[in-house]
Amino acid sequence: MSTDRLLQEASAERHRSLSGSNPTMFFIVGRGRSGTTLLRRILNAHPNLAVPPEAMFIMNLYRKYRRVTEWDREKLLSFFDDLWVEKRLSYWHLNAVELEQQLLEHEGYGQFADLCKEVYANYAQVQGKFDVVALGDKNPHYCLFLPQLIDLFPDAKFIHVVRDFRDNILSYQNVSFDTSNTSALAYRWKRYNAEILKSSEKYFEQFILLRYEDLLTKPRISLERVCHFLGIGFHPGMLEYYRDQGDGLAAEWHINLQKPLDEARVFAWKRRMQTQDVRKADFVCRDIAAFYGYENTSAQTSFSLFASTLPGILQGWLMTSLERLVILLPTRLMAAIINSYRALTGSLRHA
Repeated sequence: MSTDRLLQEASAERHRSLSGSNPTMFFIVGRGRSGTTLLRRILNAHPNLAVPPEAMFIMNLYRKYRRVTEWDREKLLSFFDDLWVEKRLSYWHLNAVELEQQLLEHEGYGQFADLCKEVYANYAQVQGKFDVVALGDKNPHYCLFLPQLIDLFPDAKFIHVVRDFRDNILSYQNVSFDTSNTSALAYRWKRYNAEILKSSEKYFEQFILLRYEDLLTKPRISLERVCHFLGIGFHPGMLEYYRDQGDGLAAEWHINLQKPLDEARVFAWKRRMQTQDVRKADFVCRDIAAFYGYENTSAQTSFSLFASTLPGILQGWLMTSLERLVILLPTRLMAAIINSYRALTGSLRHA
């Protein structure tokens, strides 16, 4: 038997092994700059989990393929071609040849969710993980599309990562891919977390809340909770996530991922945020922040405070609304807009 044939059969056997275990899906959700990427890195260090870097191909293709019920060869190849409009998939280093074959095995049956799951399974294979219990996804923008995700993956689990809104605002003001307006960022923090709260109240058994501050100050306890939620045991290697320098794509705003957990990053706003910005943030986020246990240091409410935050609130509302509406565009046009924005702001890099 030829070497090529042996390699093909070995690859097919690995795929059957992974598919046969029927790993569940879980999603790490939360407003960006809240520790979602950190948690992804930590969980991906577990031998029974595979959690690739951020890429939003599910919602890119949702409108075009969600209602497809008859998957012939032409439709499957169209799905495969459309996958790559999400430029961030290059960070996954997928085996495109194997993935195409795995997708074609669904000819005549399957659903959109099944095909999406094959993409995550291919990532697990490339990472050399063949005893995977759960496949994960990390994408802050998916906070705005939780009903669609639950419809696609009714048994999926969701890890909601939340961070003090003032630290979250400061973190965004240090990067280039969002606004720097305090009130707008406060609104966006509030809106993202409110969207998650709405779904978690309806599907409470499928959600777990993890505070960023607890992850940094009580990592072992926090991760044991998350692992129990996912149905796996705690693995000490997760706390050495930073040793895998080849996992994902390094960027200046992810520099801390190359270091151990540091609780000094908790509540930095108390040292660094200007008083007026604290008042604006408290005013915008006060109700939902209290629900998540974050103190409101400024109970001040006045017309002048309302007037000073209103322009930013409107900006935050507009930005969030556009993020939801762009998904309604044709796949290629939507991808072109998203990729252009990423390239402009520096959040799309070459792998």
